[in-house]
Amino acid sequence: MKKYNDLELSILSCLVLKPELMKKVKFEDKHIVKYQRLWQFLKSFYEKFGNFDPILMFDICSDNWNLVAFVLRLTDLELNANNFEIYQNRLIESYNELKKEKWIIEKVYKLANNLYVRNININEFRNEVDKIYENAETIFKDEN
Repeated sequence: MKKYNDLELSILSCLVLKPELMKKVKFEDKHIVKYQRLWQFLKSFYEKFGNFDPILMFDICSDNWNLVAFVLRLTDLELNANNFEIYQNRLIESYNELKKEKWIIEKVYKLANNLYVRNININEFRNEVDKIYENAETIFKDEN
């Protein structure tokens, strides 16, 4: 999850460094997990003012959650804003991978519960788990 959080920070940093990238955002709100509050703040601020001017941010924001200070820290990250597209694509891919992994865990957990409830054969359980892993990509896409 640390890599995922780093991707979020990289994207937000690129946006602060080059506000015009807001027009190229293709990820959805759900893709920003850890820094959702900061993302919503940046998005709203940009919609209203079209930039990320720190003086204006301090002037209009009570900064209850230290968002402006955090925005300023984003400018200290030494990132190449030209990689914004790569960061976005990787964030979306990582989000989908994490979601699929969670889905697999839930399916296996349900099977494990059935093992105890229905007293299914352990070999049958193993076969079903193998099927989940082998067909995860297809089944996951069909269910979502």
